[in-house]
Amino acid sequence: VLVPALIMVLAGVGFKLAIVPFHHWSPDAYQGAPTPVTAFLSVGPKVAGIAILLRLLTTVFEQPALSGHWLGLIGALALLTMLVGNIGAITQRNVKRLMAYSSIAQAGYMLIGLAAWAGGSLGGFTPLGSVLLYVLAYVFTNLGAFAVIIAVDHATGSSDISAFDGLSRRSPFLALALTVFFLSLIGIPPLAGFVGKFAVFGAAVTANLTTLAVIGILTGVVAATYYFRVVAAMYFKPAPDGAGAIRVSPSGSFAVGLALAMTFLVGLFAEPFLGYSTSAA
Repeated sequence: VLVPALIMVLAGVGFKLAIVPFHHWSPDAYQGAPTPVTAFLSVGPKVAGIAILLRLLTTVFEQPALSGHWLGLIGALALLTMLVGNIGAITQRNVKRLMAYSSIAQAGYMLIGLAAWAGGSLGGFTPLGSVLLYVLAYVFTNLGAFAVIIAVDHATGSSDISAFDGLSRRSPFLALALTVFFLSLIGIPPLAGFVGKFAVFGAAVTANLTTLAVIGILTGVVAATYYFRVVAAMYFKPAPDGAGAIRVSPSGSFAVGLALAMTFLVGLFAEPFLGYSTSAA
């Protein structure tokens, strides 16, 4: 009775998390929704879904006879989600669709820490703590990226990559901020994304899931190719004829600034956040 229940729970929560193969709704929903709603979709359901999944799998389905089923299954889902998310993003011309596939891939990285649940702690840092730290880094990085996308969308009426042409001259602050957020999503130090990925990959190695960690690192290289298409448009393409400077509202500037500050803070001063995540786990 419990194994079919486990499979159905994974399917339901997997749909909320947009993990493969329950991800097909995500790109269309991200593109079709107003950009502020898309920003919420990229973070709210993801954080709630991973919290629900952690609680259910490590309490309701924690029995050894069951955890033997779901640990391997979560590892396989993590692998598929990272691959499909990062490869699917390569061909996207709309930044919101690109971020949808990026969000799918980020869910795969979160699942790595969960797949390592039975592997024990690394220097007192638990696998579930690594997932929560990754979620913390993801929230600020992704919301910051969408704050920039919202500003560009409001100014140009478009979320295609071409709308970001010449952004470094139209709004140097927004261009620099989006570049930092993309670097964090890739996992470049000293940003929050690096700390989160270091934690989940370390948990995977401790649990003898080295292959999964290596594939996660390699898919990060793939992610760099599609993020830098947007960066190249911002810095190396001319602005459209007649396009003026992009003015950001005070609230928009505050949102981008706060996300930037937290992206650097979690990356540079990780120790307190490691403690908070471990305690929460």
